[in-house]
This record gives sequence, structure tokens and C-alpha cells, in this order.
Amino acid sequence: MTTGIPYIDETYNVITGCSGKGCKVRDHCWAREMVKRFPAIHGIINGVGGSRDVMGYEYPERVPFSTVQFHPDRLDKPLRWRKPRQIGVCFTGDWMDDQVHSQWIDKMIGVMFQTQQHTYFTLTKQPQRIVKEMPWINDSWGGFPRCVYNGVSITDQEDWNSKKHDFLRIPGRKWISYEPAMQRVFFGPDLYQVDWLVIGCESGKNRRPMPLEWAIDVVEQCKAAGVPVWVKQISLNGKVVHDINLFPPELQVRQMP
Repeated sequence: MTTGIPYIDETYNVITGCSGKGCKVRDHCWAREMVKRFPAIHGIINGVGGSRDVMGYEYPERVPFSTVQFHPDRLDKPLRWRKPRQIGVCFTGDWMDDQVHSQWIDKMIGVMFQTQQHTYFTLTKQPQRIVKEMPWINDSWGGFPRCVYNGVSITDQEDWNSKKHDFLRIPGRKWISYEPAMQRVFFGPDLYQVDWLVIGCESGKNRRPMPLEWAIDVVEQCKAAGVPVWVKQISLNGKVVHDINLFPPELQVRQMP
């Protein structure tokens, strides 16, 4: 694995950045932190408005994470990956942000159609935007290819209740990223329409704990609905634990769709 995300082989960051719309963990955003640590992911403004250190050396200004960026030079990356791969689409941004142009989405889906040996996992906090784009996508491509799993990011029950209507209207394969889990969620019979679910606690400084009972309950819901589930990380003794061997037996579950 090269991404640090255990179920993903590669990332496809053609669109980076996010306005924060629909996000309840903006101040604890993993993607924002990644861009802060590795600004080349999102972009810098060379020589414009840069700051200087005490020695007078100038540092280039970074593009704000809230300003969505399109990176056309990254579009053809999957075309060069011959071996089938699990690909995370725009995990350092939101590819359905309001700032994203329909033409950008169209170009990305075109690449996905040409590379159906791969499996793509998209993720958004704005599933209503996918529904809005569906006429465009249907006219251009006849829908999403079967190699694409469209995902929604949620953190609590309100998130799920407010987003599930639009999310479940999206044709094709679907998955849920219940991360960071900020509240116990009951998915109900709608879970039968989902193809995969990932659950994980919050990470980073000032993280808030995820009681194990929340994760165990969701694993049981997935088992009852026949939905594959991947437990990514949990809170144990105040620490974020990734090693599945240290998980309670009920949470030692990492299934792919």
C-alpha cells in the first residue's frame, strides 16, 4: 500500500480542496491536515504574497484549502496503471463541491470508463450534487461504470438522515464512510441498498473518542443486512489503534465489497 489508507492502493487527486459545506468536523479535517503537511497536493502560489523567515528567505503562499483546485496534469494517471488497483478518488477534497465544474467531473468519469480494470471509490459530503449531475452524466456516459463505488461521508445520525435520500437515489454501487464516528448511527432498512461500509474513530490532536459500542453496533447492523464492513481504526485507552490484532474480537472485521 502506498496511500496510508489500508483499503486503497492509489489516490486520484484530480480535484483537491473543499468549501466545508455539509461538514461537521471542519476543524478536525484529515484532508485539510494532509494538504497542510504536503502543500504540493493542493498547490502553492509561487512568489506571490509569500512570507519571510528571520533570515529573509521567502516561502510561497499556499492555496487555501477552501479554494477547490483542478489538476488536469493528474487526469491520465490511471491510464498508466496497468495492474488493477483500488483507487480513492479525490480523498483530499470533495469532487462534488459547489466550486467543481461539471466539465471536470465529466473528464474524470471519462478516464474511469477507459480504465475499468481498476475499482474507484469516490467520496462526498454532498450527494445532492451527484443527483443534480446525473442527467449530465447519463447523457455523456450512460451512468457510472460498474467499477465505480460512489460514497457518502457521515459522522452522526443527523448526517445520515439528511443525506440518505439523495445518496440512495444515486444508481450503481454505493458505500458509506462512517468516519470519524461522532455518534451512534442506526441505518435502518436503507442499509440493504448499500454495498460497503467503512467505520473509524477520529484521529489527530484534540480527537474525540468513539465508544466501542458504536462500532460493534454498526458491525452487527451490517452483518444483519449482508453488507461488507471494514473497521479501519478504533479508540483504545485514549489512543487511535490501527492494528486489527489489538481490536476486540467483534471488531476484527475487514471485508471488501
